[in-house]
Amino acid sequence: MTAVPARGGLSFSRVSVAYDTSRGPVPALSEVSLTVAPGEFVAVVGPSGCGKSTLLKLAAGLLAPSSGTVTAGGVPVAGPGADRGVIFQDYAVFPWLTVEQNIGFGLTLSANRAEAREREARVAHYLDRMGLAEFRHALPKTLSGGMKQRVALARAYVVRPGTLLMDEPFGALDSQTRLAMHDLLLGVLRQEGTAGLLITHSVEEALYLAARVVVLSARPGRIRAVMEVPFGRARDHALLASPDLARLKGEITALVMDEYRRQTALDRRPAA
Repeated sequence: MTAVPARGGLSFSRVSVAYDTSRGPVPALSEVSLTVAPGEFVAVVGPSGCGKSTLLKLAAGLLAPSSGTVTAGGVPVAGPGADRGVIFQDYAVFPWLTVEQNIGFGLTLSANRAEAREREARVAHYLDRMGLAEFRHALPKTLSGGMKQRVALARAYVVRPGTLLMDEPFGALDSQTRLAMHDLLLGVLRQEGTAGLLITHSVEEALYLAARVVVLSARPGRIRAVMEVPFGRARDHALLASPDLARLKGEITALVMDEYRRQTALDRRPAA
């Protein structure tokens, strides 16, 4: 198969974020610098409240940094854009649209508008790629959680984003469906050559999917460590039982738990 050119990419340069509250600014991220190369898939882990989702919102253009810069494909991020697809945990599909209509919805908007014939061809491709062709006329209420996430993944990819942003997209799925979705995502990533940023609480999921795993510190989130994942792109479930994955999982989990204890201590500290 012909190699697909790598696309997309992200860059965070000395990014900090502070949220305004009634008690004053609360720092969420501090001086984060990170690059996701075109075609690279990076996962971010860390304790709850460390700023993982804030990082993804910055990349999506849903939030502006308090300081520092964020670029996507070399262009400063000034808001949401067609070059970045976003998938959340909560099955963000339109309940009144069929599977086919949900997948093609982005192609009807001005930023990604496609002619009817091209739209039909691209939707048909992803219906087949995601194993949804026989459910094309079904409404989301008739689908399982895994099928809804396949619809969300297809809808994100049909507009051909350079970068895919994912915030705990598989967290609500059962273990078997989650593994199946992992394999589906790996296949699509290889085929499309898309860059990706995954936010997850699962160290094992991060290691199975990503080329690098970034560990964020306790709030305000800073980069505690960046771990290279040495398994190549062709992965299967046998990897989950490998000693190398177990070793990396143990190392990263120890870092996350250390930051979790720091976060817990901070949360228990009396307010000034």
